[in-house]
Parts: sequence; structure tokens; C-alpha cells
Amino acid sequence: MTVGSEAAPAERCPLIAAALAAGGEPAAGVLLALEWRHGARIPLPFVIERSGAIRADAFRLGELAIRALGAASLPTTPSDFTCVLASVLPEARGRLLALSATRRGADVTGTCRRVALHSLLAAAHRAEEARDAPAAAAVARALDALRYELPAGLERSLARLLRGAAAGADLAAGIVSGIGRGLPPAGPDLDGTPRLVLVAAIALATRCPCDRGG
Repeated sequence: MTVGSEAAPAERCPLIAAALAAGGEPAAGVLLALEWRHGARIPLPFVIERSGAIRADAFRLGELAIRALGAASLPTTPSDFTCVLASVLPEARGRLLALSATRRGADVTGTCRRVALHSLLAAAHRAEEARDAPAAAAVARALDALRYELPAGLERSLARLLRGAAAGADLAAGIVSGIGRGLPPAGPDLDGTPRLVLVAAIALATRCPCDRGG
């Protein structure tokens, strides 16, 4: 099932389950995902509590799934989760907008990164004017390493580079060798517009201990 216009691939049919537990609080869980054309996914887990509160909590969703495994199964279909899906869609939309904002870059908050970017942009202009292709390529690699905010440790390394009066090509080389290698591996390509898909939905009803009926 896809929350959108396209159907999900057959090999990725959503898991739909309902169960009746002997005790505890009833709840419903929904695992949505932002899915890109090449298959990359970012999970969006939600749990709807008995009070109606919605929590974006993967750990809580996992707990709910474990409880459901030990409970009696109930027949269910995706259409049974219409109200649950409607309740979490605004939250999912908010997560999508937040992701979109981060993909398009955020304000530069690190002082050292701001100074380094200013120096590198000036070096890029000089390399372009001089038609120095190797220098332009080195600066481009350094700019790529500074696309996002740096962890505290790498920010300190950048501060040491700047204190050493590194600028232009020297600064670019130091960033590529020292900062770029310390960055975590790049994530999957998230270009393009993702679709919102339903991965799993779980409803857990509970039976009062005093209810001895079938």
C-alpha cells in the first residue's frame, strides 16, 4: 500500500497485523517511510497511544511489535488502519518538510566553518580567473567536505588549520586530507522527490483481566 498515487512493489508489500493481548495498554503503531526511486528509504515510525497521543518513537514501536508477537492474532486489512494513517500523516508531512530543509542546506553556524568557506570561495574565484584547473578541483573537494555542519572534533581541527594561517590551496589541501577523511561515509543519494509508503501497521487491543468471555 502506498500513501500516494503509485503502488508499492510486490516484493515490498506492507506488514499488516492486529493482535489481542491479555493485559497492558492498547496501542497502534505505524511504520511509514520516505522512499526514493532507487529504493533508498528513511523510516518514519509512529505509535498512537490509548490517549490519542502520537509519538515518533522507533523504540516504542519495537516494543509494541514484540508485545504483538506474544498475543493472539486477529484478522485485519489495510483499510482497518484508515483512521490511524490519517492521524499520523500530518506528523509525517512535518518530518518530510524538515528533511527537505536539511537537504537544501542550513544556515552556517560554526564560526570556523564560516571563515573557511569564505576563504575557499575567494580561492575558487582566483583559480577560475587564473584558469588553474587543479587548484579549482582541490577547492571544490574542500567545499564539498564543508557542505554541512561539522562534529565538534572536526570543528576543532578546522580551527587549528585556520590558526596556522592556512588559506587558499593550502587550506583546501588541509581540509581534504584532515577534515574530509574524518567525515562519516556519505549516505545514499537522496536527489529527487520521495514518495511516502506504508511499511507496517500494528494494532494491539487488550482484554480486561476480568473479561472471561471468548
